[in-house]
Amino acid sequence: MLKMVAFDIDGTLAETFPVIFEAFRKTVFDYTGKTVSDQTILATFGVNEVGMLRELAPGAPASIMDDFYQNYRDAHRVLSGPFRGVQEVLQTLREAGVNGSRHGEGG
Repeated sequence: MLKMVAFDIDGTLAETFPVIFEAFRKTVFDYTGKTVSDQTILATFGVNEVGMLRELAPGAPASIMDDFYQNYRDAHRVLSGPFRGVQEVLQTLREAGVNGSRHGEGG
């Protein structure tokens, strides 16, 4: 019997890549004056945000992380919701008794 399902949010439940790109683009511009492309940002994927920003804005102070997270929160305002059908899938799983959790919540 299936007891729990886990999903990655980015690109799975919602189209969040524009949010990610915008947050990195604004942060890098604020610290370097340079505009970076989506491809340049994508090329840094594989490490965490700290590593990505070290590569995109070398020599930036540690405060860059605070600014990045604020830009990331601000960029989320453009999200319209999950992909079509996600709500229905989650409801079906709930009705089937499959536990889930939301960032830090128990299921």
